[in-house]
Amino acid sequence: MPKGCSKGNAIMRILEDEDQGTDRLYAVGDSLNDISMFNITDNSYTFNQVEEIVKPYANYIVDHVYEVVEDMLK
Repeated sequence: MPKGCSKGNAIMRILEDEDQGTDRLYAVGDSLNDISMFNITDNSYTFNQVEEIVKPYANYIVDHVYEVVEDMLK
């Protein structure tokens, strides 16, 4: 991977192009390569069954994707 290439950086470029902030961004991931997404939003989710090393980076830990969708609809 080239330096600076990450999911988080890619999302930030899209948000900049669309003139949007991260307040309505929901990031859901289950591995180490998702941490860069978790770091750019307060709405970051991972799952109970993931590796323990990933969990501290997410704001919320859930069992199912529908829990994330329910939070988004609130």
